[in-house]
Formats: sequence, C-alpha cells, structure tokens
Amino acid sequence: MILTAAVMKLVDDGKLDLDVPVVTYIPDFTMKDSRYTQITPRMLLNHSSGLHGYIGPNSTLFDDHDTYAHHTLLKELAAQDLQADPGEYSVYNNVGFSLAEIVVERVSGMDFTAFIHKYFTMPL
Repeated sequence: MILTAAVMKLVDDGKLDLDVPVVTYIPDFTMKDSRYTQITPRMLLNHSSGLHGYIGPNSTLFDDHDTYAHHTLLKELAAQDLQADPGEYSVYNNVGFSLAEIVVERVSGMDFTAFIHKYFTMPL
C-alpha cells in the first residue's frame, strides 16, 4: 500500500505517468523477452505486467540494502522471459512491486526508504 501511495504522489506531482513504459524511468531495465518494453507503472501496480511472480529475494525492504537488491533484481530480470503479454491478466507479483520501487527512486532521485520517510512517515 505504501508503495502505491509513493507512486501516486509522483503522479500527483506531475513527475510520473502511469501509462508510459517503465523503461522510460529505468533505462537499464532489460529482459530477454522484447515485450518487456510494453510494461507500464500501472501494470506493475495492478499486477498485470506479465512478469513472473518471484525470481529471487524480495527487494521491497525498509533497510539500507535497497540499492543492492535493486541491482540484483535488474540483473536477474535481464535473463528472464515474461510469463504473459503485459496487460493480459493480473497475477499477484512481488517482482512488479520491486520494479515500481525502483521507479520511485529513479523519478524522485531519492532512496526509496528516504522518500517514504520524508513524504509519509515524517508528516505523521
């Protein structure tokens, strides 16, 4: 839920478009399967990206290892094919949310944990 709120804050701020391909925000995101270029932030959030649900450690972590986990995830995805056409159907997917976390970092220029702290937990 907090990740979705972070993405939507960037949308509200005019910094992120839910329907622009993720590769616009993460240029180093690649996969063996060329359909990956069709994946949008909206698909990551509604679990319809076509990504496999789990390929390794979950990188949605609130600690100092975000960057390491993200680099590892992008490296693992580069060797993967998609499970389905992007947007075809929804299946719960941690990998998509981990990619959305990277989108937040790249668009905001901040570490994900710092972004959440600044815009969500500190104001409370």
